[in-house]
Amino acid sequence: MNVFDIETGPLPWHLIEKTLPPFDEEKAVPHPGEFDESSVKLGRLSDPVKIKAKMDAARDQHNGTINGLARLRADARNKWQADAMNKAALSALTGQVKAIGVKNTENNVVIIGAVDAMGVDDVLVYDFDGCKFNYQACSSELELINWFWGIMGNMPGAWVGHNIHGFDLPFLMRRSWLHGVSVPSWLKGRYFNDRLIDTMALWNCGGRDYVKLDAISTFFGGPSKPDDCTGADFARLFDNGGEDRIAALCYLAGDLEMTQVVAESMGII
Repeated sequence: MNVFDIETGPLPWHLIEKTLPPFDEEKAVPHPGEFDESSVKLGRLSDPVKIKAKMDAARDQHNGTINGLARLRADARNKWQADAMNKAALSALTGQVKAIGVKNTENNVVIIGAVDAMGVDDVLVYDFDGCKFNYQACSSELELINWFWGIMGNMPGAWVGHNIHGFDLPFLMRRSWLHGVSVPSWLKGRYFNDRLIDTMALWNCGGRDYVKLDAISTFFGGPSKPDDCTGADFARLFDNGGEDRIAALCYLAGDLEMTQVVAESMGII
C-alpha cells in the first residue's frame, strides 16, 4: 500500500491577476470628497474662536486624508495582492503542484518528486536527522505530474491520502488537463476508484467536516506538524533553497508519516 501527498504553491502574479476582477481603488479607499463644514460636530461650542479652531483642525485632517490617498490606495492594493497570493495555492486556477511525496508502507521507502531547476536526472538519496527520502527533480510541473501518474500506474494496491478526494486528486487532474497530460482512466468514473482511499472522508463517517491531518494523527498518538512550518510555507521555503528547501521536503515527508499512522490506526493498512 502507498500513501501520498501533494504540496502546491502560487503561480506567478501576472497569471493570478488574470483570474481576478480588476482592483477597484475607489471602492477599496473612497475619495472623501470636498470638505463639508456641516459634518463637523461642534457640540455645545459657542465661542467663535474655539469653533474656528475645531473647524480648522477638521479641515486639516480632511486635507491630510486626501494627501495620503495615494499611499492608502497603494497599501490596499498591496494587501489585495498579498491576500490573493496567500490563497492562490489552494486553487488549480491560481496554483501549481510544487512537489509530490509517495511512501510505500511495506518497505517504508519515501520518494519525493519536485519541480526543481537543478534538473537532476538520477534519483538522489537524502538523510537529514532521521528524515530519509529519495529525491527526483523534475524540470516542470508537467514532468512532475507525468512522473506521479507513472508511479501510481506501476505500483498496484491502494493509494491513501488525507483529503485526496477533495483536494489532491482534483488539483492534479485539473493541472493535468491544463498541460494536456492524460489522466489515468481508472482513477475516476462517477466516483473515485476504490483504490483511492481518503482518510478524511472515512474519519467524517459521512459528514462534511474538514479535519486536519495532524489533529487526527495526534489523536491516535502519532506525530504532529512542526511548529515552525505549515503547508502555506512550503512553496516559499522550497524556493529559498538550501536548508529551507530541505526543511520543506522533510515537512512533506512528515505528512506521509502522519498519513501512515492515521491509516494504520483506522485499519486501512
